[in-house]
Amino acid sequence: MLLNSIQKFILLLIISSLHSCSSFEKKICIRNLKNNEWQKDSLLKFKFNLNQPTNKFNFLYQVQYLPSYSFQNIWLKYTLKDPDGHDLIQSKDNLFLFEPNTGKPLGDQSKNRNYALAYFRKNVELTKSGIYTIDIQHYMRPNILTGIESIGIVVEESE
Repeated sequence: MLLNSIQKFILLLIISSLHSCSSFEKKICIRNLKNNEWQKDSLLKFKFNLNQPTNKFNFLYQVQYLPSYSFQNIWLKYTLKDPDGHDLIQSKDNLFLFEPNTGKPLGDQSKNRNYALAYFRKNVELTKSGIYTIDIQHYMRPNILTGIESIGIVVEESE
């Protein structure tokens, strides 16, 4: 009877590992900014690997910022590049971090930090296997943007 339970457990592990190998794992990549400062000419690079691109993907920004951040929003400029280095998508996005009328931080708060998570592109079809790159830089007026602790990218399969 005990052997039967062990066999069932091993079979369950094998089945679950086969399932996880065939599905896309959500990719999360975060870049911490030294002294909570982001130079305007500083390009943040994010890389993710697709072995067998068969589905469409969503892309999200993840911004960690301080309550002392001086603006209610952040303009971000990004470029998505395929494994051959060709530009697939270029765009600028305006991400609101504080409620315009009340000044209340948007997103989640934890202690002295705020976290914003926002889609910037949905249902993108990626057809090549290999390493894709997303380059991001801020598109704000100051040359040194203060109050941003980290910038991240989330890549997930579209449903």
